[in-house]
Amino acid sequence: MRALKQISIFLMFFALLAGCAENLADRTAREAKEYTRRNCPTPPQNYLILDSITFDKSATVLARHYRITGIADRPEQVASKKAELREALINSIINDTSLEKLKQAGYSFAYIYRSDSHRETILFQDTIVEADYTKK
Repeated sequence: MRALKQISIFLMFFALLAGCAENLADRTAREAKEYTRRNCPTPPQNYLILDSITFDKSATVLARHYRITGIADRPEQVASKKAELREALINSIINDTSLEKLKQAGYSFAYIYRSDSHRETILFQDTIVEADYTKK
């Protein structure tokens, strides 16, 4: 009888915890906001500054917003490398184990690169969808 009572308490506790658990979309949105608040903008690294990470729950798109700085902040240079940039982003997503749950859920990943010298100018923008990172 005592064992049954302990099991019942354990199951009630487990049900309470499960009921309080965040779903993946809510967790992703919260973590993106927290990361942005704590870490952004980042110091320049390889001519990139990460300004923010956002998550669109309705479209399930995790977006990273960057600024390109220094000698890399040249529209013609970025334009000539768009195909290579896209391929590098796809490979990065494929190889990033920290994104595994998001990939399993079929989330998309957007990348927006703005000019640091002309912040309204988007130098490169792309969204990597599930078909892109599962094709390889």
